[in-house]
Amino acid sequence: MVDVVRRFASRFAHLLVGTLAFTRHGALAAARSNQTRRVLSPVRKTVLVLIGTTLIGLGVSLFIHARLGLPPYDVLVSAIATLTDLSHGRAALAVGVGFLLLAAALGRRPNGYVLLFLVATGANVDLWTELLMDPPQLAVRILFVVFGVGAIAAGLAVIAHSSSTGGPFELVAMAAADRNLSPSTARSILEAVVIVGGIALGGDLGIATVVFAVFIGPAIASASQALDDRRDGRQHRLARTAAGADG
Repeated sequence: MVDVVRRFASRFAHLLVGTLAFTRHGALAAARSNQTRRVLSPVRKTVLVLIGTTLIGLGVSLFIHARLGLPPYDVLVSAIATLTDLSHGRAALAVGVGFLLLAAALGRRPNGYVLLFLVATGANVDLWTELLMDPPQLAVRILFVVFGVGAIAAGLAVIAHSSSTGGPFELVAMAAADRNLSPSTARSILEAVVIVGGIALGGDLGIATVVFAVFIGPAIASASQALDDRRDGRQHRLARTAAGADG
């Protein structure tokens, strides 16, 4: 039992360090870099991306309706949305495409899963924002933030688990690695640009922004660990079944 707890604690600590980030795109890129690559069919990858983006869209919408501030990346998106009169989802897509263009200029072109990730996330943010309502009670607004962190973390973990894409930040980080710059350093620079840019442009900053930045790392580490444990358990069950059949 003690050995099991130690192994879990060691794996959790490793995941936590690997997924340390402050924005949702940075967290996805970090989680992807720490995730063991898996060979899945295109259909399964697509389904997992759609599930993940649905959860992310729900989570971002919960922050929007909580009216206590947005996650760091969405602080910038909200500023762009205000300046351009776009919906939050469409502004998020526009910002994401901007980072894709940067990656392409540096020699890293996106695959179809990156484009699906950005389009589906933007569509889900707008869909959930229309479906949900602003709660009047502060306690419910706080719960919206808590569940928002959980939903975004779960969505990011599912997408990283699919081995399909790490989002636009991953592409820029890979381009940086091509030029002998550490991918983690590149992600940190991108996150700093996003955070400073969002604040400078007057985005929706609040206490929930800080809550997200503090807890997204541990939350995505926990979600990733749960998915890994489920996968390992399934593999053990299949191995035992095969062994029984051979016997």
